[in-house]
Amino acid sequence: MTAIDPSQLKPLSSAILSDIMDSLGLVRRAMKPFVRPLDERHVMVGRARTGLYMPAYALREGENPYEVEIALVDDLHAQYVVVLACNGPTERIAPWGELLSTAAKVRGASGCVTDGLVRDVRQIREMDFPVFHGGIGPLDTKGRARMVDRDVRVEC
Repeated sequence: MTAIDPSQLKPLSSAILSDIMDSLGLVRRAMKPFVRPLDERHVMVGRARTGLYMPAYALREGENPYEVEIALVDDLHAQYVVVLACNGPTERIAPWGELLSTAAKVRGASGCVTDGLVRDVRQIREMDFPVFHGGIGPLDTKGRARMVDRDVRVEC
């Protein structure tokens, strides 16, 4: 089997790709229905780099609440898609915003998908970075959630 260049998939719709996955027996591979793009013009294709979030209700003593997510973003390369699972819909967890969008874009990432909230929407739209989200809210993850693992299987 020959490897496919992700850019070859861009012309295909998500419905067609979903049908292809179903025919291969790979069901439940589509995003949750409430996950929507910040900008309908955007399409992203690439290799997933995942992060798994769990709710938190306080900071731990001496904890850097951003350590795991920063390590994930620092390790991005061209055509990676960041996929952040927050068990959404959620009203508390906004793992993505302007700073991570900027860092991901500089590294050549294709975009971000999260079933959590996003913040800094105006700035992300201005930088023309593809983000699909489960809602919009101003909350930071600090003291509300923590990324507990990365590069693991997630549903988003």
